[in-house]
Amino acid sequence: MKRYAELKFVVLSFLVWRASLFLIAWLASSFLPLRDGFLGCGTVHYRLNPILCSQANFDGVPYLMIAERGYGAYQQAFFPLYPLLVRNLSFIFDGDLLKTGL
Repeated sequence: MKRYAELKFVVLSFLVWRASLFLIAWLASSFLPLRDGFLGCGTVHYRLNPILCSQANFDGVPYLMIAERGYGAYQQAFFPLYPLLVRNLSFIFDGDLLKTGL
């Protein structure tokens, strides 16, 4: 019973954390002005879905670029499994790499 309670606590904590991140992303996209140079996933993707795009910043952007175009200059530090999975499973979301990656 103790293990079940610990697992329940961990899962509940994770879900609350993710919900909090989505709430913060929604509030930020609703009330703060857009800074084009800061967006990692690009202005077009961000304007289409700011909540999902906010979850794909930082290392997510190079991984999505690798999944879309293959390896480019200075991207050899990123492991190939994740981009391969995203590319090969993107048919589930009609080719949308951002949704597949999430």
